[in-house]
Amino acid sequence: MSVFPETPTMLLTRIAMQISGEDEAVWTEFFELYEPAMRSYLLGQGTKESKVDDIVQEVLVKLVAVLREGRYLKERSRFRTYLSHLLYNEMIDHYRRSQARCEDQHIPIKVTDAEVAPTAGDILDREWAASRHAAVVAHILDKTALSPQTKRVYRELEKSGDTCEVVAKRLGLRAAAVRQIKSRVGRMVAALEERLGE
Repeated sequence: MSVFPETPTMLLTRIAMQISGEDEAVWTEFFELYEPAMRSYLLGQGTKESKVDDIVQEVLVKLVAVLREGRYLKERSRFRTYLSHLLYNEMIDHYRRSQARCEDQHIPIKVTDAEVAPTAGDILDREWAASRHAAVVAHILDKTALSPQTKRVYRELEKSGDTCEVVAKRLGLRAAAVRQIKSRVGRMVAALEERLGE
């Protein structure tokens, strides 16, 4: 049911192996999968829109080296946790470099030292999971052959958080039809999230 033919573990393995002739395709696949979640995560942390692309690029450059040198060990942490820490650290470094050059005197409240507490890992995990969920939903709604009505209904359910009955009434549909859409697309989202793993 997933739109991806390979698991992310295979994708990471292919990146690490530097398979000749596939390098661009591998990174395109990785970028399409993770870039929206990375952007969402950074924006959710209060990063200025104008800085997001630079930070994502820096993280990708670091990630290439980490994966190719075998420094990421899936036994030590989940990939999303590892990536969220890379993003967080690069965001902090970016703001510190900006302050040193007197370019930016504003550090978002979410990235001050008060945020780095014993529960910071849990906070990062939750925020990453929410960002990745949003990216998975967007990917399924944008890149699959679902009907326009199905996409519209599921977007409304996700955006509003309302019950199927409320959304059905607002859109002039039967509640049973909305429940069916929620269930079917929800299974697609869950299947893709499961393939992405931890």
